[in-house]
Amino acid sequence: MTLQIDPHWLVHSVTVSKKTGEGDYNKPEYADPFTYDHVRVDMTKEYTGTGNDRTIVANATVFLFAKFTGNFPVDIDDTWLDAKLTFNGHDYLVKNWSPYSEPTSANLWSIELKVI
Repeated sequence: MTLQIDPHWLVHSVTVSKKTGEGDYNKPEYADPFTYDHVRVDMTKEYTGTGNDRTIVANATVFLFAKFTGNFPVDIDDTWLDAKLTFNGHDYLVKNWSPYSEPTSANLWSIELKVI
């Protein structure tokens, strides 16, 4: 049984521009942005470590679902790392991604992007 997603939860939109290289003074250069509608952005910070030795790993997690997200990316790979993600007028960098397949097949079901 697969977790059922209520489409009413997916109220956000984000734009993502993959990093294509670096220009003068190591300034990053990005491809044209793609807009992803019907996603969920969780602004909960994620840390690693314990006590006073904690490091922030992500400022937010972006959830994309194949069934609902417009322009759902089926080609996700490490080229997404350091992509610029814009949400609510703020720019973030994709630092990690996790794909999830349907339990009964190899079809991609959802993607989580960790951004900082």
